[in-house]
Amino acid sequence: MSETQIEVPQTVKTTLTTKEVIAYLADKFPLCFFLEGEIKPLKIGLFQELSEALNGDENVSKTSLRQALRIYTMNWRYLRACQAGAIRVGLQGEEAG
Repeated sequence: MSETQIEVPQTVKTTLTTKEVIAYLADKFPLCFFLEGEIKPLKIGLFQELSEALNGDENVSKTSLRQALRIYTMNWRYLRACQAGAIRVGLQGEEAG
């Protein structure tokens, strides 16, 4: 019996890192997410809106989205922007209270 070599395909990285997810969000929603400069506070409940807007998007899972939002909102620039009376923004940059 001869030995048969089976070719196993290499695993392709399909998940984005947290930084890549944040960059993706900034690209897709430029009036809501900012990589540089002044950051605006996000509206309450934005995760649900984001998960609906990105439903079916193979680039971002709900888990990676949740992690990216956690990192984004823990950034010192974001925390500094969250002062009393600050206007929060929605996905399209609209004021949300």
